[in-house]
Amino acid sequence: SLDSSSPSSSSSRPDQMIIVLDAGGARPLAAARAAATVVDLARTLAAHFPGRLATLYVLARGAPSGVVSWPLAAAGPLLHPETRKKIVAVGAGEEEWGRALPRVAAEALREVEREEEEARRAAKRSSSSFF
Repeated sequence: SLDSSSPSSSSSRPDQMIIVLDAGGARPLAAARAAATVVDLARTLAAHFPGRLATLYVLARGAPSGVVSWPLAAAGPLLHPETRKKIVAVGAGEEEWGRALPRVAAEALREVEREEEEARRAAKRSSSSFF
């Protein structure tokens, strides 16, 4: 995000947003609905907050990357070319996050992954202690 007080931003340029949408766990049939959501979100931002969207990352966390990439490719023609360039599909692998996402977003996702794994282990321990 650009801070309006930073020397690199100009007074005519609005602050920009980076959005990370986690499509983890999406199934192929639900992916079309997810793509429609991305298109609606991008159109709303373009219509009501022009110039504010820096990048919209759509993650395939825990799902095959095609679940995210093919619906976005199909929805692409529905978007203005400038908006379409700002939408990035990111694969399921952690190394892909590091290459594609801003550092702070990649670190936040790693923390989410750790917390989810700890919750799964705790649930497994508690369910096995009852039997």
